[in-house]
Amino acid sequence: MEEKRRRLLDAALEEFAERGYEAASTNRIIQQAGMSKGMLFHYYSSKKWLYAAVVDRSLERIAAFMAEEASGLPSELLGRIVGVGLAKLRFYLREPAAYKLLIDAFTGPVPEEVRDVVEERRRLMAEPLSVRPEDIDMSRLRDGVDPTTAYDLATGVVNMLCARFIERHRNEPDRGLGRMEAFVEELRQYLQLIESG
Repeated sequence: MEEKRRRLLDAALEEFAERGYEAASTNRIIQQAGMSKGMLFHYYSSKKWLYAAVVDRSLERIAAFMAEEASGLPSELLGRIVGVGLAKLRFYLREPAAYKLLIDAFTGPVPEEVRDVVEERRRLMAEPLSVRPEDIDMSRLRDGVDPTTAYDLATGVVNMLCARFIERHRNEPDRGLGRMEAFVEELRQYLQLIESG
């Protein structure tokens, strides 16, 4: 990617992640990128298409990151779900602006102007973050436990705990990295309750 476009997308990512689509300013973006408004519109015809490019770039980043992480994940249900949850958390710690932009775009209210952009990309967001049933060994579940119910419960618990961790440590200099070991232990305790329950 050429240097000017990279600077523009980096500045736009920070602006959209911090302020959201509607409050983001193309003037602040070009000032941060060190370029003219004409250069911005040379690359992208509108704020909407600049946003689309930033979302696409962030999706590429998270997909590549999660694909790399997937090779080391266990196949048993709870281990896999914890692994995916922790991988999402590691992506957040490494690229907080991209993570925030994607979470806001796909879980929050979407401005009408960019609703089509988000809807077209919703599947692309879900793919790298999901646990596919074919990747999971369900044989360790206790007799009588419905695999779908166990999966939904475990996924919900991990997602809730990860979201809480991010919210609690968002403003710390290391974004909670120093507390990861304790967090992993907390996850294990919750999931042991599910596994034994």
